[in-house]
Amino acid sequence: MIETKSHSEKQILEGCISLMQEMCDYFREYLDYIDFEPEYEEEKQPFCMSYFHIVNRLFLWHTSHSGGNSTRTKCAELGIDDSSKNVLFEIWEDEEEEDE
Repeated sequence: MIETKSHSEKQILEGCISLMQEMCDYFREYLDYIDFEPEYEEEKQPFCMSYFHIVNRLFLWHTSHSGGNSTRTKCAELGIDDSSKNVLFEIWEDEEEEDE
């Protein structure tokens, strides 16, 4: 039997966040393709998702440990001090950053 190695849960979380940003990048390419430009500043804001939500969905969804205490505990196990902290997924680059 061949043993298949896997990543740690921390690496899986980091990979998931990276994959989510990659999806935002693909969405931006699509918006560029259809020549969409946001009209309002609110439309340029990054998409935000809390570590709490990501960890809960990725590791605890549909388990008997999917509540708030278990999710905060899992976040602490993964080295996340504040589970309410948001991960920002950028779709629109800041024009000031482009000029630098």
